[in-house]
Amino acid sequence: MKYWVTLFLVLVVVVVYFSKEKVLDSYIEVSGMHEETFKSDAIVWTLQFSVTGEVKDSLFAQKEMQTKKLLLLSQTLGVDSNAIVFDNYSLRKEWFYENGKTKGFVYRLSQKLTTTLNSMEASDLFSDGLIALNDFEVLSIDYDLQGKNEKLNAISLKAFENAKAKAEKLASVSGKTLKEVLAISETPFNNEWNARPLAMSRVAFSENGPKTTKLSSQVFVRFVLK
Repeated sequence: MKYWVTLFLVLVVVVVYFSKEKVLDSYIEVSGMHEETFKSDAIVWTLQFSVTGEVKDSLFAQKEMQTKKLLLLSQTLGVDSNAIVFDNYSLRKEWFYENGKTKGFVYRLSQKLTTTLNSMEASDLFSDGLIALNDFEVLSIDYDLQGKNEKLNAISLKAFENAKAKAEKLASVSGKTLKEVLAISETPFNNEWNARPLAMSRVAFSENGPKTTKLSSQVFVRFVLK
């Protein structure tokens, strides 16, 4: 089993709908799918810091001051500073005009960042704290899972196990058994399959907001027959 887990986790899986299985003399091709629903326990905030002014140095000073306030707010909520991810900042000129003629310009300094909170209470407090930080704009609030990759790996393994069970049943019809895995593919083995984009998570909404996240995975497996 350890061999199968190692082999499986190395390969990427895709979510697909499939049309049929294929059984040949030497191998069999099948797909397996599995999905599970989890309570969302991570709230991901995406923010953008943006200020304008005529003096670049003052903009950087403002950025440093506001960033320190944001980090302090996060720390009071128990958020590890390493969990706050900053994109590279941008600095550009924005020209303004009067009567169709160039009047002058200002600099705009901006930077995106994301932070993950682990409870609705912390998210609400974070929202209240942002009111005092006027230079930060909320771009999005997304609901997700902690340990999502580990959960996806486990779901993908179950999808593989479902594919193996299906292959065993199909092989038995022709009086054969499974010998070993010949291939696990991130794409269908032939053009007869109706492929869809990479494995996904879906958030289920209620009247009080997102509560659950559904993770699903499907694999294509080719087994050698004996």
